[in-house]
This record gives sequence, structure tokens and C-alpha cells, in this order.
Amino acid sequence: MRYAIAFVVLTVLLAGCANVPVNLNLYNCGSDITCFEEKAQQCTPSKVVLTKDSGNANNQISMTVRSEIQGGNLSSCQFYVVVQDAKILSSNLSSTDRIIADTLIGAFKGRDMTCVLPANQITIGGTSSLATTASCQGSLIDLFKQFQNTTY
Repeated sequence: MRYAIAFVVLTVLLAGCANVPVNLNLYNCGSDITCFEEKAQQCTPSKVVLTKDSGNANNQISMTVRSEIQGGNLSSCQFYVVVQDAKILSSNLSSTDRIIADTLIGAFKGRDMTCVLPANQITIGGTSSLATTASCQGSLIDLFKQFQNTTY
């Protein structure tokens, strides 16, 4: 479960939200991270869809995340992330624990957030912390904040 949370969190290095002009005619990078990060550095409207399977032999989690550069300029670039799918592929959990895990992982599906930040701070797979995303908006950041405030 930590792998799923980490994948989504590591998808962005974010700070700040504001309204910027949005261009939804996006260049399609497919699943090419390099293409997307190159476009992001210039705040060129683009999108990438990534599916990441993570875990170990006993527990496998899969998440599909779409990230978009929606427009703006180099100092104020609008970045959007949505979790398109999140599921447990295999697990050695008990049936009760599996239900709990499915519910937690499933809570990510359909969640999104929009942030505005300098184009050179947009990265996929970079390091991030929940604290850096505090001023972004959307249901995904709300979920991050819930996890941040939960003691395990």
C-alpha cells in the first residue's frame, strides 16, 4: 500500500496554485516520461499516461496516472494529475485485510489535483513530500493530506 501512495506522491514536485490560461490541445507523449518532462520545461501543453506496478512477490499494486501540462508560462505553469486506475493485482493478505487494502487503494481512483508552479519544477518520479503540495487543489491532494495526518 505504501508503494501506491509513494508512486502518486513521487509523480509530482509541486508548490502553489493559481489561475493561468489553459490550453487543452495537448501534445500526446503517450507513456514517454522524457517527452513529457521536456515539454514541461517549456510549459508546452502535453500529457503522459503511466502505469506503474509495484510491490513484491507477495503483494502487487498497479496504478495508472495521467499527468498534463495545461498551459501558462515558465514561471506559472498549470499541472494536472488524475489517478485513472488503482488496484491490487495480487496479495497474500487475509480476506479482511484484502477488503481494507482494496478500499484504501481504490480511494485513489478518479482523484485529481491541479497545481501551478514554475515549469522547471515539474517532474515525474522526482522526490516530493506532502508538505510541498499543501497549496494545490483537488481531491487527490485532499487524500494526501488525510494520509499525512494519519498515524499508522
